Amino acid sequence: MADNPPKLSEILHRDSGSIIHVNNLTNVLRQAYVSAVQSRTPRFHPDRARICQILFMKEREGSQHEYILAFVTVDGQPWVDGASTSLGVIRCERSVNHQYATPGVHMKAASSNLSSSGSSTPSSSSVEIPAVDSATIMDITERSQAHPASDVLLYEHHFHVPSTAPTRLLDPSGVLSVRDFDPPSECPTRHREDTSPPSLYDLAAACIALHAVAPTYVLLDCQCYWFAAMIYYMLGGERAAKDPALVKDLPHNTLGSRLWDFFRTHREPSQGEFHNLFNFMSQPTVLSWYDNGVRRVFDAKLRELYQSLREAVLDALQDRRALEESRDREADKDRALEEAREREAEKDRIIAALQSQLGQAGPSRAPEM
Repeated sequence: MADNPPKLSEILHRDSGSIIHVNNLTNVLRQAYVSAVQSRTPRFHPDRARICQILFMKEREGSQHEYILAFVTVDGQPWVDGASTSLGVIRCERSVNHQYATPGVHMKAASSNLSSSGSSTPSSSSVEIPAVDSATIMDITERSQAHPASDVLLYEHHFHVPSTAPTRLLDPSGVLSVRDFDPPSECPTRHREDTSPPSLYDLAAACIALHAVAPTYVLLDCQCYWFAAMIYYMLGGERAAKDPALVKDLPHNTLGSRLWDFFRTHREPSQGEFHNLFNFMSQPTVLSWYDNGVRRVFDAKLRELYQSLREAVLDALQDRRALEESRDREADKDRALEEAREREAEKDRIIAALQSQLGQAGPSRAPEM
């Protein structure tokens, strides 16, 4: 199976292009883990699907939306276009439903947020925009397929592949008996200094934590810029915070973009900025959010998600455990019967030997050999 791994959509049992809301990530991963351990034939385990690199992307047009691309490979090996080890890409982003995607609604929400910022309770007339935080599954084999050519690559972070394959806490394939499989009750949290390829549940926990911290879309601080920047830092840690900007000059295909470039004197888009007019997100802001609440929630959600997956895996293995125990009981019975036959045969041999020495006939039946 390792020589011919499945695509990401097959691992997660979702069609390529499927958009998974953050609230459904736990169920999707539970299904993937359960399916892997219940299979009667060896299957690729989701623990082996690791993120080898993340890209921080920005759309050039419109609202200059920002999002994260997580490249998934076998055991976090470096991404190679067309290689079987390149499983797919997950696009993580924050957006809003269409009925809220108007300047008027956003301005009302921003105004109500500002007016109620000094109050501990929201105003009855406040406008809240539910955030749509999601992950899109993409089966791609070429890096260039992961995003439109017009989008801007702001940052790129590569994770270090350890000398040995990443630890697979929830994969029972390495044990001789599933009854010996006892994964740790808690998973280690992901620290800022961790450079290993994140797991799928690391990424899911980061998205879940951000949605828990800020479930509403706030134009001035909890928008797509905030979501993408936080994901990038939560997974990449201190090394990601030091990544140099990689703004690349991509082709401009529309008259509007060419005119805009003329008026902005060819300045390239920057992280957290709206058309170089307003800056909504900076590195100090990201670190402040992380230190003052996000890290604690991230750790808690990671433990919670891991516990859910662990329980699902152990429950799914109950049938295999019961089957192994039944086979062992039958084997014990067979061994007991065989030992009883050997004891009877040994008795017959002893009797036959004694009777032979005494010149008497041996047992009426031939001893079993």
